[in-house]
Amino acid sequence: CPGPGVPPVPGVPPVPVEPAAPMDLDVDYERPNVETIKCVVVGDNAVGKTRLICARACNATLSQYQLLATHVPTVWAIDQYRVCQEVLERSRDVVDEVSVSLRLWDTFGDHHKDRRFAYGRSDVVVLCFSLANPNSLRHVKTMWYPEIKHFCPRTPIVLVGCQLDLRYADLEAVNRARRPLAKPIKPTDILPPERGHEVAKELGVPYYETSVVAQFGIKDVFDNAIRAALISRRHLQFWKSHLKKMQRPLLQAPFLPP
Repeated sequence: CPGPGVPPVPGVPPVPVEPAAPMDLDVDYERPNVETIKCVVVGDNAVGKTRLICARACNATLSQYQLLATHVPTVWAIDQYRVCQEVLERSRDVVDEVSVSLRLWDTFGDHHKDRRFAYGRSDVVVLCFSLANPNSLRHVKTMWYPEIKHFCPRTPIVLVGCQLDLRYADLEAVNRARRPLAKPIKPTDILPPERGHEVAKELGVPYYETSVVAQFGIKDVFDNAIRAALISRRHLQFWKSHLKKMQRPLLQAPFLPP
C-alpha cells in the first residue's frame, strides 16, 4: 500500500490494480479484549505528519532526497483500513500485554480548515511540528493546542518533533535538493532537543522526536500514544482488568546520529 503524495514517475504508465474486496472494518471492535484506538495526527503543513503516518501504517520508507523533492500537501485516507489488508494487519499491535488496533487519522495543516469531525471520539492526539521550522513549534502553542483543547478537552496529547534527520544534515545539500521556490533551511532554523522538551513541559504532555529517513522514533511515538490513550481509558473503564498493566508514556532513548 504505497504512501500518498509521491508523484508518478514521468513516462512510466501506472500499473492497473484490481480493487480490493471491501473488508469489515468493525472486526476489531468485536474482538474481545482488543482496544481500538483513534489517533488523530495534527500540525502545520509540511512538517512530516503524513510521512510519519505512512511509516507506521504502511511501513513506507523514503530517502531524504525523496522527502525533500516530492512533497505535496496531502492527507492519508482513513479508508486505507478498509481497502488494504496490509494496513489493517499493521494496525494491530500488543503494548504492555494489551492487544490494540490503532486507527490513524491524518488532517490538513491549513489553519483555516475545520477539523472538528476528525477530532470527534478521538482517544489521543499526536501534535507534530518540524525540528527545522521554528514557526511550526510556535504554532503548537498559539494554534494547535488551543484547538485540540476546544474540540476534545479530555483527550491526551503527545508532542512530536519530526524531521530529526535535518538536525544533523548538510543543509547546503538539503537546500539544493529541495523543490523549486521552497524556503531555504538556515542553521538557525534547527531546533535543539531542549526547545521541544520546554514546550512539552509547559503543556504537560510527553515529547518524542522522529525521523522517517532514519526510521527513528516511529515506534516510540505510537506505542506511547497508545499508552496515553489507554491510561485515560482505564480511568473511565476501571473494570477492564487487562488494562491494569498499561504503563504511562515512557522516556525516549536519545538518537545516535550516524
